[in-house]
Amino acid sequence: MTSLILKRANAITVVSEGSAQDFSSAFPSCVKKITVIPNAIFSEDILKLKDEKITHPFLDEDKYPVILSAGRLTASKNFSFLLETFALVLKNTDARLIILGDGIERATLEKQAEKLGIFSFVSFPGNVSNPYAYMNRCDVFALTSLYEGLPSVLIEALTCGC
Repeated sequence: MTSLILKRANAITVVSEGSAQDFSSAFPSCVKKITVIPNAIFSEDILKLKDEKITHPFLDEDKYPVILSAGRLTASKNFSFLLETFALVLKNTDARLIILGDGIERATLEKQAEKLGIFSFVSFPGNVSNPYAYMNRCDVFALTSLYEGLPSVLIEALTCGC
């Protein structure tokens, strides 16, 4: 079945040279159809943007470790779990949490932070023009998604030194 589908394909796109080699070995008749298009993760722009000046009360004081997370505020990103976990962290460590992004769960997450008694330790700045500057200044990046294909935001945070 796979061979039949591949014979009819006009093009086959893979994300790495290694994938192209593996695919070529498994389906030698398709070699000419294979194109490598790597995931667009790293760019020189990130390295420039991460050093931009930003102001945020949690980042302006160097008193506390700051945890950062970013993404659409939807159930699949599991920020609810992050808030519950952060409440446990606060029992032993005076820290701050910044969640970048916006979405349908925002009001629910803000209410949850209030209910957990951690609202003053959590910031929801929404969508920001330069998340890389935040990634560069935070101590820890948290990714709590229930599922991800390739977690670009995690790779970007690592690129920024977080």
